[in-house]
Amino acid sequence: GTYLPLRRTSVSKECIHIALGITHQGYKEILGYEISPNENNTAWSDLLEKIKANGVEQVSLFVTDGFKGLDQIIYQNFPLAKQQR
Repeated sequence: GTYLPLRRTSVSKECIHIALGITHQGYKEILGYEISPNENNTAWSDLLEKIKANGVEQVSLFVTDGFKGLDQIIYQNFPLAKQQR
């Protein structure tokens, strides 16, 4: 996740979890995002579930930063996807 300053009732940094996809033609697309106070497994799980609900059925490769537990969340949602850190 990446931390950005967000203005709500006050300004504070919150984590934005972003899933960026690359099509077979090489185009980049934001598949979804989740905002939470910190990087956590619930936000990542919610994000991947929303991506599936939006029609993404197969992912070839996930490239992640190695956040603890993310590999299991990926496997639960996209068991055939390869993973790289």
